[in-house]
Amino acid sequence: MSVMLTVGGPVGVAGSSRRAAAGLLLLAWTVAAAASYLGDPTREFAPKLATAFLLWRIWRGASWSRYLLISLSCISAGLAVGLAFGIAFGATGIFTRSLVMFALYAVVGGLLCAPPVRRFARSPRAVVT
Repeated sequence: MSVMLTVGGPVGVAGSSRRAAAGLLLLAWTVAAAASYLGDPTREFAPKLATAFLLWRIWRGASWSRYLLISLSCISAGLAVGLAFGIAFGATGIFTRSLVMFALYAVVGGLLCAPPVRRFARSPRAVVT
């Protein structure tokens, strides 16, 4: 009897799929960092560090951090749509950089829903043969 243990992701994720997921996760962090710079130009480090930690957890195979970031991205997408409707109906006092910030956070959710990341964030399984 032998046991195959996994480290850093589920069994069966091919090398090219790991590279694709890594590229998407790095792109998601870059987009999130750009959105946080648009939202708060004081260049604080904590939001970027928290996002990097959650994306690292996805890289390690945790699905809860992926679900958390997708949920926050859905909220941001709703706010972006609401702001867009407000601008379309003539509301004043809405900063367009806020609209862009929420739209960029929604893009992060879209990146996390991509098939390589979705396959990658499944729970690791041990195969007993």
